[in-house]
Formats: sequence, structure tokens, C-alpha cells
Amino acid sequence: MKYLFPWIFLVIMALIVCACTTNSSGGATDDDTSASDDDTAPDDDAADDDSSWSLMTSGTEWPLFGVWGSSSSDVFAVGENNSAGAVVLRYDGSSWSTMIDNLVALTGLYAVWGSSATDVFAVGEYGAIFHYDGSSWSRMASGTTADLDGVWGTSAADVFAVGEQDDAYGIPNSGVILHYDGSSWSS
Repeated sequence: MKYLFPWIFLVIMALIVCACTTNSSGGATDDDTSASDDDTAPDDDAADDDSSWSLMTSGTEWPLFGVWGSSSSDVFAVGENNSAGAVVLRYDGSSWSTMIDNLVALTGLYAVWGSSATDVFAVGEYGAIFHYDGSSWSRMASGTTADLDGVWGTSAADVFAVGEQDDAYGIPNSGVILHYDGSSWSS
């Protein structure tokens, strides 16, 4: 009997290992690398999904970093014109058009959010914050030179922007959080 114990132990361990590497349908989990180590292979689960992504023509050659919309026919995208400044595009439900292709020299925009189609905020490099009132974009005083990477809020009078402040060598060394109360930004 004492010679059987190691074999029983090994069989139980093998069963546990097998149970941990299969899902409820009996197939291998994502942790199973025996089939392929190719991370570029298409995901078989994607074929089972009823929804799909489709490539849209943006009409710009510049990189885009942020997107937000008040509806499927009113969407804003922001990015950076590497030679001149910010890029802002707007989608009307059928096509993208350029709102701005040089908002301010050397300032890329990274994120966009709005409480409505007539109250939109975009943030970016060097503390840049811009506001769209439904007819035009205007720069807002942020009080910082930090690069702002995200913006979100609950209303036009409760908006947050986040980013990072670089040290003297250009290495991010501290997080920055700003709050807009409907009249001014503060840290």
C-alpha cells in the first residue's frame, strides 16, 4: 500500500491540472499554449460575436488619441498634427469632417469628453484645455504645464482632467488632477 500512495497522488495531481486547464465546454483555456504561441492569430471567439468593428475613413493622416460622442450622429475625435498642433474631427452619422487642423501651435490633444454636444472639453500637451460651446473652440486657463491625458465629468460644472508632470529631464514624475467647477480649473 505504501508503494501505491505516490502513484495515487500523481494521478490526483494530474486530474487537478487537467481540470484547471479546461473550460466548462471541455476545451482548453487561453492559458493553453500547446496549440499555438502566435499572439497575432485571430481570436476564434470573435467569430461567435454578433457585433463587429468596421474601419472608417477619418479624412486625416494625423494620429487620433481620444473619442467621445453625445450620440451616434455627433462624435468628436482629437489628435495631433505633428507639424502644427491639434486636430479635432467631428462625425455627423455618415462621415468625419475636420473641425480644426491647427488649433494651437505645438499642442496635441489626447482626450475629449462632453456633457452635451454644446459643452465639450478636450485636453492635451502642456496643460492645454479647450472648450467647445456648440459653435467655436476656445482655450481655457488650466494653471499647469503638465501633459493632460484624460478628461471626464458628471456635468458641465463637474469635470476632471488628469495627466503627468515631467521632471527637468522630461521623465514623468508626478500625477496631476484638475477639477472644473463650471467657472475655473483648480488642482
